[in-house]
Amino acid sequence: MKYCREIVESGAQSLLGLFGENAPENAALDIVDGYIGIGEASDEERWFLAEHIWERYDDLIKHREA
Repeated sequence: MKYCREIVESGAQSLLGLFGENAPENAALDIVDGYIGIGEASDEERWFLAEHIWERYDDLIKHREA
């Protein structure tokens, strides 16, 4: 599986839309599993994408507050 900017951006937007500024941190991993399917990527790949989704989500929140 390749790192995909579309998954990161869409995942971060989904978190923002679903939870506003109060998303639980494990929600990013749920987003990853929803996009790529459970068992379709290694744990390392899943966590990598989840981390990037979470960072983008955090950036979106900071941008909203500015």
